[in-house]
Parts: sequence; structure tokens; C-alpha cells
Amino acid sequence: MDLDFGHGFIPRIGEENYKAIDRCVGPTDLFSSSLELPWAIVDGAWAEQKPELLGTLREHGTQLLVDTHGWRFRYDSALDVEKLQAASWAPTSPVSPVDRTTGPTLVHASLRAQAELDAGAYFRGSSGAGQEPGTVDPSTSPANPRAA
Repeated sequence: MDLDFGHGFIPRIGEENYKAIDRCVGPTDLFSSSLELPWAIVDGAWAEQKPELLGTLREHGTQLLVDTHGWRFRYDSALDVEKLQAASWAPTSPVSPVDRTTGPTLVHASLRAQAELDAGAYFRGSSGAGQEPGTVDPSTSPANPRAA
């Protein structure tokens, strides 16, 4: 799969700015044109609670990368953030990246959530051999329906 990121700018969309992005990719009028936005990163914890808000992006043809905050779950403080606690992939306690049980469990749950939100490519955590943590891997995820 060839990831064409277009002009190279990939905004991060969440609760604090989705309305502005929605307006930029929305219908045009006589005095404006829509924004070219081939890819966007969305806050997975926010998007999971309001998946319908991603509709305008999909209608515009924007591919989504879903940030599931995987590395934040190494710290106790992540479990104090309400939206992270509520995420379907959230662990019940901090996860060590070298723990061979909880680490892969978090990665699999994160990939499942990304698939359910129809990600265009997947962020993968620390269990990817030979790959830096949190990098985009469009082809090797077993949850990837677009894998070649």
C-alpha cells in the first residue's frame, strides 16, 4: 500500500478542534473552496465516543489515522484522564512495554479499535519487531482489511 500524504500536513483532530476542520472540508460556496485533506490523525478516545462526527471527513475522502494514546498507558496519570479510562482498549493498570502479556493485549485492543473506526492505516505499539514504537504500519496488521 502506498501512503500518499499529499501536501504533507496532517492535522490532529479531537474535541477541541473538530468543528473548525468540519467547516474547512465542508461544502464550498462562491467565495471559498474546500480544504485538500487526504489524511488526518484523530484522537481515538474522542472518536470512539462520537464516531458519527467523522462522517464529514470520510465523505470528503480523508483517510484517518487513529491515535489510541498507547504509550500514555505506561503511566498511572493516563488512567486519571476520563476519556482514556472510557476507551474500549484502556488497560486497568499501567502497561510496561516489556511485559509480554499486557503489552500485546493493549496493542491488539488498540488495533481492534482502530479497525472499528475504519482507519486508513494503523498505528502499532511496541510489539512490532524491527519497528519504532507508535509508527504507522499499513500492511502487517491482522486487523487491516486493506492489507495487500
